[in-house]
Amino acid sequence: MLMRSFFSKTLIFLLLIFITSCSSNINYLDDKTFRESNSLSKFEKDRNAILNLAGNFKVKFRFEETISFKKNYKLKKPYMTSANEVVKIIRDDGDQISFQHILVANVKDKHFAIKHWRQVWKFQPSRVLVFIGGNAWKQREVERKDSFGSWSQTVYQVDDSPRYGAIGRWSHKSGISEWLPSPEWRPLPRRDMTKRNDYHAIDAVNRHVITPWGWVHEEDNSKLILKGKNQILAREIGVNSYERNNDFKINIAE
Repeated sequence: MLMRSFFSKTLIFLLLIFITSCSSNINYLDDKTFRESNSLSKFEKDRNAILNLAGNFKVKFRFEETISFKKNYKLKKPYMTSANEVVKIIRDDGDQISFQHILVANVKDKHFAIKHWRQVWKFQPSRVLVFIGGNAWKQREVERKDSFGSWSQTVYQVDDSPRYGAIGRWSHKSGISEWLPSPEWRPLPRRDMTKRNDYHAIDAVNRHVITPWGWVHEEDNSKLILKGKNQILAREIGVNSYERNNDFKINIAE
């Protein structure tokens, strides 16, 4: 009788362990599925934002120096220009998306295409190409915690040589999609490359935000002097607005 009672209690104990184990596994699977579905939703939101960079645009470029950090340095006049531009998707592998920017110029009623910059977006990259000064770049390793959920953007010049790169996460708070990376160096911009020799690189925050009418590329730039002890010459803000527009010779860019 005692033996039978012992076996009954043992059987009940083992059954409870089995049920608890099954329940624990089920909860784990549900949690894992939940995390994966949330991650996928975020990934698709990121992709949709990036794909919105493509299209036909009237582009306005504006750069303005705001603060001088060197004695007797006078802020330069704001730089403003505009252009018609086609941004084409040239590659989409899901976790890597590439765009080619093509300017459509009009000189004396003659229209022609000019190859402009190229940008490549990569999801959760292990490395990012960064500018290190002079005429040099390097592939910098990205830690796993920084890569998780992030996208890198690498920008190439008109001759397909590298220009700059950065890594950051897309945010979709309050219905606004924007990408904000950490500051990274970049070479002098073309507008200063042949005109100025008083600074040598830019430390830039390169932000992208999607709007109802297109997108905006915002820049917070520190102009760096790299001779001797590094110092900031001046700060500059840049706002490049891409407004969707089909009122130009789009076919020229084909």
